Amino acid sequence: GTPRIVSSFSERVVAPGEPFSLMCAAKGAPPPTITWTLDDEPVARDSAHRASQYTLSDGSTVSHVNVTNPQIRDGGVYRCAARNSAGSAEYQARINVRGACLLFNLRRLGFKPHHLPDP
Repeated sequence: GTPRIVSSFSERVVAPGEPFSLMCAAKGAPPPTITWTLDDEPVARDSAHRASQYTLSDGSTVSHVNVTNPQIRDGGVYRCAARNSAGSAEYQARINVRGACLLFNLRRLGFKPHHLPDP
């Protein structure tokens, strides 16, 4: 039958350099193949991005994308698409990669805003 996404990842914010992993699982007959895109471009297969895929005994396909050292450009809308001969299904969510707030960085550099109590 047509694939359906049975498990997926959720939207989140990660800091640059903080590794993250996204997981997507789909069921269908025949077992679907899962592909990943980031902002509609195929996710780069390089040392910083590893995609893996395996089929479980119940026939569902599980795929992970591991991003070991995310940079700002690795943020965006990640989509997993499950396809087989009967059709396709998609899921997407935004992963934001951004630095911690300015206040935290200033405090770390030793600036002490006088109106804020120290933690």
